Amino acid sequence: MTSSGYATFDITSVDGLGTIDVLTARNDERLAHTDGPVSVRIHLSLDGSTVVNGQWWADADHYRAGHRTDPAGSTTVSGTQVAEIAGGSAGEHPGFAVLATRHLGGPDDARLLRDLFCRSGEWKSRMAGFVGATAYLSADGRTFLNYPRWVDEAAYRAYMADPRITEGQEDIAVLETAPPEFVECRILEGGIT
Repeated sequence: MTSSGYATFDITSVDGLGTIDVLTARNDERLAHTDGPVSVRIHLSLDGSTVVNGQWWADADHYRAGHRTDPAGSTTVSGTQVAEIAGGSAGEHPGFAVLATRHLGGPDDARLLRDLFCRSGEWKSRMAGFVGATAYLSADGRTFLNYPRWVDEAAYRAYMADPRITEGQEDIAVLETAPPEFVECRILEGGIT
């Protein structure tokens, strides 16, 4: 994925593929009237109940200038890129992603979590099927977004079965002020890898 300074993820509950088509068309119309983001990816949760529209912008100012309104019923999480890990399959087109949202006490906790994230990259950088992960931090330092990507769902399952995945989880848990939120998704369309 091409690195950009700012990402937004519109998370919308859907009731079927027709809703996805409407959201995609609305997104295309909205972006036609702006310089737009650097790249866009549409994701569908495994259970089909949620669409995640990821948009990557050059920076927060470009987002504010180009962003019109969020889709009705959407929750938007966003942040500035603070770290990135290249996986063993970096450069391959991702087919599967997770949006992991963690709620923190503030910027000091975010720095600690960023450091944990970067340290975990040592073994992940050699894992086949893992494309990479990018971390974003909200302006107030209280929301940490991790956007890891794999070539497909089978690669994700192999990654999650690795015993090293539990390393650091206790350290992360003490930083959180609320339970984390995870959306496992197939990537439907779009984006620059």
